[in-house]
Amino acid sequence: MTLKELVKYRNLLESILADNAVNQPVFHELAKFNSKINSAKIDFKDIKQNMFSTQEKLQENLHDLYTDLNRFIDELNKQIANHEPSYHKKSEKIWLADSKKSMETKEHSYNYGHLFINPPYQKAEESIPKQAFVGAMLKYVNFKWPGLEIGPITGELTKNLVSLDPLYLGDNSKDRFSKIKQLWNPQYQRRLRYYVFNDSAENPLQALPANQLGFIVSVDWFNFKPQKIIHKYVKSAFDILSPGGVMLFTYNNCNYPKAIDKVDEMHYTYTNGHTLKEFCKSAGFEIVSSYDGEKEIDWYVSWLEIKKPGELTSLRGGQNVALINKLWS
Repeated sequence: MTLKELVKYRNLLESILADNAVNQPVFHELAKFNSKINSAKIDFKDIKQNMFSTQEKLQENLHDLYTDLNRFIDELNKQIANHEPSYHKKSEKIWLADSKKSMETKEHSYNYGHLFINPPYQKAEESIPKQAFVGAMLKYVNFKWPGLEIGPITGELTKNLVSLDPLYLGDNSKDRFSKIKQLWNPQYQRRLRYYVFNDSAENPLQALPANQLGFIVSVDWFNFKPQKIIHKYVKSAFDILSPGGVMLFTYNNCNYPKAIDKVDEMHYTYTNGHTLKEFCKSAGFEIVSSYDGEKEIDWYVSWLEIKKPGELTSLRGGQNVALINKLWS
């Protein structure tokens, strides 16, 4: 079986566990059965007791059934893991190709193939996943603490982040900032901090102040990174976030078939959502929420919302810089 077929089958079997698809209806029917049997206090030759003993055996058999189902899923996961090395190699090629793209190519991709673009049959101005992502993002936008956006490209979402003070913007080359530097007047530009990150560095965010940021956000950027590089950024993000700070980022979750299609098309990199979540926990993060929008949109989008343990605090009692009008040119 192909990786996509294995993942699709694994997800189908996991839905049996999630829905309790066998246990729940059986126990429901047994409860009704017993209610009727016990409606009268009468028995012959312990036949009732034999029926109850049969039910106990049935429950033991159901337990064994679920045990075997879990074992079967474990074997499927081993088969999936066998396919992963070749997909990680594809991811290296996708990452290298993306790193060589011009700003014009990235902007074109962002505008016409972006994660949050609506499929043709949806008439709303913003897709359901985009509305959900922006809603999750706005919870953490506050002038009381600094923030970082990684991979702003066109600045479409950056306009929601201008309250963060200061606002750091990061990408892999200075050229990637050419579009966003045209969006604000010089007065606001002086409040921005631009950083170029090196994916090959062991601690790629180390140039930013440690334990200071309240929020880090990234859209359609880690989707182009191999999983080992995503791990490095997650670990590095933990160092620069304040206790209680949050990181929110999209990625290509290949626990879903549509995401595997994107790797086979050499568009997005391969990321195993299960192992990424486990890595986030091992790095010290708490997983606040995860989103997988496979059903909502044809393009497919996933993200993670992770938090550094603790509570955000700030000594700022009010905005220390007057409101800047006409930020957008």
